[in-house]
Amino acid sequence: MSSLESQVIKIFRHARQGSIETRREYRKCMLRFARWLVVTFHMQNLRNLSNKHVAAYVKHLLAEGCTAAYIKKVLAAIRYVHAQLPNPRYIITSDNAKLGIPARIPPGNRAWEDDEFELLCRIARMTGKDWIVDVLTLEKVLGLRIHEVMRLDTAAVERALQNGCLHVKGKGGKERKTISLTEASKEALLNAKARVKRGAKLFVPEGRTTHKVINDVQRFIKANRPAREGEQLTSHGLRYNYAQSRMSELVIKGMPQEKAEAKVARELGHNRRRVTKGYLK
Repeated sequence: MSSLESQVIKIFRHARQGSIETRREYRKCMLRFARWLVVTFHMQNLRNLSNKHVAAYVKHLLAEGCTAAYIKKVLAAIRYVHAQLPNPRYIITSDNAKLGIPARIPPGNRAWEDDEFELLCRIARMTGKDWIVDVLTLEKVLGLRIHEVMRLDTAAVERALQNGCLHVKGKGGKERKTISLTEASKEALLNAKARVKRGAKLFVPEGRTTHKVINDVQRFIKANRPAREGEQLTSHGLRYNYAQSRMSELVIKGMPQEKAEAKVARELGHNRRRVTKGYLK
């Protein structure tokens, strides 16, 4: 272990700000950053961290295909640790644009068309990436975030088949149950379970990290998605499909609009009804 990694571990051993889940995620981000700093800049003391180093890491992450949202989480982790340092030599800017983060474009309707979804699934099967089909299916029909899919293991599948719904741990460590399993989601879960050993994660092989596997899915979509007007296809867009489909289903059954929006927000792992409105664009 490098001196820089030891410094990161020491900081998080005594840090108490933020939730346990947040600190755990920040620690992972910072250890990856520390290893990169050692290899790239031969840095030995975190007190010497400057905007030059952070901007170079942002450039590296963008080249790796990481999303702006993930990079912002990394920057939050860096600033969190920098605030714990005794007498740092430099100030880290709070302006993400100065560090190379692209300006955020307000999202439009990111939902996939049926033929777009079928095309990506067909390409995945043709290239031997059937597991990606299962990931996309679970996002689309159960409204899961991609990192929620990556957390699934064989035990979760067995419980889901017994209970009729999937138990997931989502953003901020919040746990929830999905809607009842559909035939498509059951097939995806069983396919994934059949590929791995009992007790293993469904989509993250031993020796690989979750964010690398997520990156594989995102790169596959980016490399194979058809050209379209406006918002390009992303993994997150499949949650738009879920929200819009689910809203239509509930309203047709006679549920009032506001109540349906609140219900869909909870199913997506949110507590605010207005979040659903964003998915309905």
